[in-house]
Amino acid sequence: MNDQEYLQEQLDSLEERVSKIESYLEKEHQMRVPAKAASKSAPLPMHEKVVFEKQQIKTHTGPSASEALANWLKTDWLMKLGAFLLLLALGWFVSYAFINNWIGPVGRIAIGIVAGVAIMTVGHLAVPKRRAPGLVLVVLGGIMILCTVFAARILYDFFNPALAFAMMSVVVVGMAIISIVHNAKSVAILALLGGAIVPLLVHSPTPDYLALLSYIFVLSLGVIAVAALRGWREMIPLAMIITGLYSLSVFHSLQPQYLVWIFMALFFGLFLASNIAAILRSKSAQSVDLATTAMNGLFLLYWIYEFVPRESASLVLSGLVLLLVGISYVLSQVEPLKHTLYLHSGLAVLFLGAATAFELKGEMLTIAFAIEAFVISALTTYVIKDAKYSLVLSLVQIIPFVMAILAMRDGSWESGPLFSKAFFAVLITIVSLIGTSVVLKTEKPDDNENALCLSFKVLAGLLSIAFIWLTAHNIFTSDNTARGVALVIYTLAGVGTLFYGSYIRVKEYRVMGGILLAGVVLRLLFVEVWQMSLAGKIVTFVAIGVLLVLTAFFQKHISKPE
Repeated sequence: MNDQEYLQEQLDSLEERVSKIESYLEKEHQMRVPAKAASKSAPLPMHEKVVFEKQQIKTHTGPSASEALANWLKTDWLMKLGAFLLLLALGWFVSYAFINNWIGPVGRIAIGIVAGVAIMTVGHLAVPKRRAPGLVLVVLGGIMILCTVFAARILYDFFNPALAFAMMSVVVVGMAIISIVHNAKSVAILALLGGAIVPLLVHSPTPDYLALLSYIFVLSLGVIAVAALRGWREMIPLAMIITGLYSLSVFHSLQPQYLVWIFMALFFGLFLASNIAAILRSKSAQSVDLATTAMNGLFLLYWIYEFVPRESASLVLSGLVLLLVGISYVLSQVEPLKHTLYLHSGLAVLFLGAATAFELKGEMLTIAFAIEAFVISALTTYVIKDAKYSLVLSLVQIIPFVMAILAMRDGSWESGPLFSKAFFAVLITIVSLIGTSVVLKTEKPDDNENALCLSFKVLAGLLSIAFIWLTAHNIFTSDNTARGVALVIYTLAGVGTLFYGSYIRVKEYRVMGGILLAGVVLRLLFVEVWQMSLAGKIVTFVAIGVLLVLTAFFQKHISKPE
């Protein structure tokens, strides 16, 4: 092919790509601008049209990971398949040559390394002209060198662990540099994975855990640097996973203990700082930032649980809570970054709960969780003034609610003293649920706020029913008296809720009051009528009957005036 034909081929390829881009922009514009609005509105001025199109391009997030993989496989797939077959054939040929002793150990190792370097070099030079084939050759050459050094180390003991490690690290760094030069994220990810398995390929007889963790830290630092240069934030959570996996196996063997604490702080601080820097640089938080923050917090929580003494764990977590609250406050002051407080304040809530769990147990932990859940909802509502975030964080109320139910099931309520830890745990949880529903009630609540507030009140009501029943049986020695008193209280609560709902004209309260009264009546007719003594039935049925009859005399006064 002469130069003219080559230029013509490149020109045709460029025209095809421009045509695809124009078609894509046109489809995006049609999807975002409704047809009616487009026909009725006046044409945009030229400068506004340019700004609009730039915004469309800027907000495009690009193809997903599966789409990118599919596109990569479709592009020059024959060439990639051929490279794979050549790799297999080369491996078999080399194996055959080794079996027949055509080439000695030194020659085998030299051929593998030289061939790998040559293939990587050819691939690097070919990328500007033929991108996909060039990148495939770069990866193929890098894999050949890693496999050759690994074989030399394991089969022939040709390199000592330090030299083998250094040679493999150079290959990984070389692939990373090529990925930066040619803007090839796939090569960078493969380089990261290669760097992650390098310590395993070295096969050192006496592992140096301090050097291994130092290498993982440097590897993570390099990944963050590459991600910052090219904006590949997806690589950061991948590096976090690799770091966490190594920590699970190495931290238990590292001595002395303070080295574990140092690496815990280094790893957590590195990923926390890189995450914040990525958010500040792009002025937005993405799903990968949420994933990195969540994994970073969970790994640190596990490390603290495993490797920090119990008497110090809560103190460490409390300090982290203050740090994360400060970070959340600073980020929330920048309007484009206000939503990023969700990441770090949510992590602070997790650490606060963990610190509390380290210090308290049983009913005292239930009381602490209930108080913390209410305080968190109040702070996000009145200090941060973010109603949607308050709704999300208020869901932590489910934890003390479940714990309060478990506290009532231990069987000691009726037989033990009334004012026990379980008594106060359930009572404070009820107050916390009601208080949270009041806090979340804004001036103009939406449907989600109304539903959640009502749900908390329903949960508080269910706990109150059980609380009253158990308390009545604790106070009164007679089972008939305890049942009668509890049912009368339920009746008063049902009537009061029904009247209150009618007064404020809220259907949900009328329904809850009606359900409670219906439950009392059904209990009387199908349970108590068979189990109560005759005197108990007379007193209870008369009291509840009178209360229900009296409601008719007040019915006309319970509607809220216009």
